[in-house]
Amino acid sequence: MTPSEALLRFDHVTREFAASASPVRVLDDVSFSIARGEVVALLGRSGSGKSTLIHLAAGIDVPSRGHVRFDGADLATMPDAARTKLRRDAIGLVFQFFHLLPHLSVLENVLLPASIAGAPHAAAADTARGLLDRVGLLAREHAPAGVLSGGEQQRVALCRALVRSPRLVLADEPTGNLDDRTAAIVMDLLLELVRDRSAALLFVTHDRDLAARADRVLTLHSGRLEAPCSASS
Repeated sequence: MTPSEALLRFDHVTREFAASASPVRVLDDVSFSIARGEVVALLGRSGSGKSTLIHLAAGIDVPSRGHVRFDGADLATMPDAARTKLRRDAIGLVFQFFHLLPHLSVLENVLLPASIAGAPHAAAADTARGLLDRVGLLAREHAPAGVLSGGEQQRVALCRALVRSPRLVLADEPTGNLDDRTAAIVMDLLLELVRDRSAALLFVTHDRDLAARADRVLTLHSGRLEAPCSASS
């Protein structure tokens, strides 16, 4: 893949954190690219650096060394406000623990990114209701998010991540807090929704069966990226 074809690109990325004795290296010389519309799974044991990698990809954090580029732009050289705007407008985030506001309705939670961005309410609400319909929750649009089951809350979180039609979706253990049956349903919906919108997806999982559904699998081991492989290998 050439640099111009990559939507997300890590070039020799190292991330270290200060510690009392010596810096702790969480990621070590990590390089990979993700193309527009590609689905990539990220495997690795707890503590291997997966969440740190997701935070770097989202511009929540910046490398100690190396470069993270989104659509050619180096995230580390952007002002904080520009990285925040990029996350708001071009990147959708899905986490294991949903992060919904329990006192707001389902629809209000989905609309939060659009409301923060100042998007026209009517058009955003139409998009949000369309997504809720796709995940089988349109009838619950006025229910407080806090009364939903875990699987329902994760489906709402998917809709919230996609309401701005992001070019890249980053999902950190999106099914890790769900039972096997609900996890399969949520993963089906996530893959269906991102592929319908031609968005790229990078998702973290411990489940090799879920990882096998990606176009490509990356594996982190103690902060280093192992040789890339296809999902079927």
